[in-house]
Amino acid sequence: MQPESGSLTFACSLCGGSALRQAFRKGIYGFFECAQCRHVRALPYPTSEETQTHYDRSFTPDYLAHNAAWFKVLATTRLQMLKTHLGDNFAGSLLDVGSGYGFFLKEVQSAGWRAIGIESSPREVRYSTDELHVEVLDSDVHTALAKLPSSSFDAVTFWHVLEHVEQPRTVLEESKRLLRPGGLLVVNSPNLDSAAFRVLRARWSWIYVPGHLQYFRAKPFAEWVGKQGLDVETLQTWTQAPNLYFMLEEAFLLLLSDIMERGGGRVNKVGRTIRRFVYSRFHQQVVQMRLKTLYRLTPFLDGYFTKRLLGSS
Repeated sequence: MQPESGSLTFACSLCGGSALRQAFRKGIYGFFECAQCRHVRALPYPTSEETQTHYDRSFTPDYLAHNAAWFKVLATTRLQMLKTHLGDNFAGSLLDVGSGYGFFLKEVQSAGWRAIGIESSPREVRYSTDELHVEVLDSDVHTALAKLPSSSFDAVTFWHVLEHVEQPRTVLEESKRLLRPGGLLVVNSPNLDSAAFRVLRARWSWIYVPGHLQYFRAKPFAEWVGKQGLDVETLQTWTQAPNLYFMLEEAFLLLLSDIMERGGGRVNKVGRTIRRFVYSRFHQQVVQMRLKTLYRLTPFLDGYFTKRLLGSS
């Protein structure tokens, strides 16, 4: 993934518009919003070496060990979402783009579907095929989608994947081509109109490169999808992770870190330690458990955020 150059540098990766303005910065990266569709993308894109290093460090055996139980819960929840739209007894063909370790593929396959995934991480492909015995195309998203036959799937799913790709418009156009008439396209991605982003801004942990290159807003994205000839059946957001108290805790710690890092010596070191904790792999899970009781006392917050499309994804 080389940084773009020339006339394409300031093109919106969703609608192709050229009227971009910088919305915010984080580290060396600028994040630019399209005046036409309000989609936000990172500029420049990271190099392929930077991206590979990031994924090698992130998706380790420890990461899988700590999250396997959660992945299984997510897989069950996601299959239920398909059943809500297609019926409890429906069992067709499904393509899961960016299938990760394959837990969702396994769940769908066990329910009688013909399921296939696309995944470019060798470690995740090996686990999917060797341990879960599901079918996975070992390829980057763009190449794999282009090779698949048209009208071959009843459902195509993107579970927190579309934010990782360089050209989401191309990926979505290819996905539409692969759907059979009446097929279902599912996109789940961080929501830039969420309450979390409004509180944290660039400090929000979902804002990071080289992991996330694209930043969608729920309602504008749905409007763009509708213009592509697809009917939007459901538009909703989730708020349980992170919840309001998590956002406030994260905002406080990052602000404290900013202040301390301006000092010298031991104070600066403590500030950097706090920042590493906030962005550590399991920070969200740890804090969520600590705040669970508090959040149960204010259940109306989920409903408030969800109704106003302020959920995190």
